[in-house]
Amino acid sequence: MRQTALIADLVPGAWTKIRIEVHGERARLFVNDNPQPTLIVTDVKSGASAKGGVALWLGPGTVAHFRNIVVTAEGAASPIR
Repeated sequence: MRQTALIADLVPGAWTKIRIEVHGERARLFVNDNPQPTLIVTDVKSGASAKGGVALWLGPGTVAHFRNIVVTAEGAASPIR
């Protein structure tokens, strides 16, 4: 898997906004409304035609909270909640 990554400053105790876009075999991760992606994956492991769920994973011992999670299918009229 080829990846390109930039640095993203994460502030302890502050919310970090993350947006992930997946199109075919390419995924881009944006942090805090930055117009440039922080991470680019050019060959998603599951392939362009794969189907499945969305998961959020954290390392052992990590405390995290999530809110306002929205998943939108490409071309969908409204988000999937």
